[in-house]
Amino acid sequence: MLFSLLMCLLAPRRTFRLTTLVGPLFLLPLVALACGGSSRASEQRAAMGGAGGGPAGGMSGALGAGAGGVPTAGAGGKPPQVENPFPCENPSPVADASSGFVRCDNGYVYREKVGICPVIPRTEPEPGFDPTLDECEYDADCSDDPQGYCRSGFCAHGCVSDAECNSSSICSCDDDRGLGDCVSAECKSDADCTPGLHCALVVSGRSDAAIWIYACQQAGDECAADADCPPAPGSASGDCELAESGRYCREP
Repeated sequence: MLFSLLMCLLAPRRTFRLTTLVGPLFLLPLVALACGGSSRASEQRAAMGGAGGGPAGGMSGALGAGAGGVPTAGAGGKPPQVENPFPCENPSPVADASSGFVRCDNGYVYREKVGICPVIPRTEPEPGFDPTLDECEYDADCSDDPQGYCRSGFCAHGCVSDAECNSSSICSCDDDRGLGDCVSAECKSDADCTPGLHCALVVSGRSDAAIWIYACQQAGDECAADADCPPAPGSASGDCELAESGRYCREP
């Protein structure tokens, strides 16, 4: 080994002088490196990285990642679509396609996407008009408000977009007049729900405090509309209500 070191130091391509040998013993590894030898660290890098001695090849293999070491998509991605236990039958747009709302023949309405309620003035009179008590009979009687319409004999203001409602409500369009009303909502559209399920209208509570609300369907729901529940005595259908666990049929 000493002979090889001497030959290295005497080689014309190196600038080291023979006097280097009189240095401490710990300088020997440095001299070996200068002569093109391999250190323990470089050997370890070569073993980890393969060609070129870089770490990328070894690390990507250890992580099970794709090209460039970027982890491949897994369980953290978009949830898979589930089967709706109460699929919409014969869907049709509420008012028109611009509303984003869909009505189903099996008894419920859902919001497929956020849209705008059209303004459709009705020509039919409000039933039960009493000229001594009511202020309007037709929507035209409320023309002072561009979004006004006649409801139960009085002029009401209808919304056309969610911007006219508070943050916990959406503008729910009407089939006949187009103009909507602000209705409580836990979701804004189907995009807020598990793929395959709808942001649908349902009653929350059947007391004096009962409200209509848009909420995401769940895979374990017992119903989507009243028609899905056993009828109460003297009633043609049952009661489908919303609870924290999802939609359920209220006991008749």
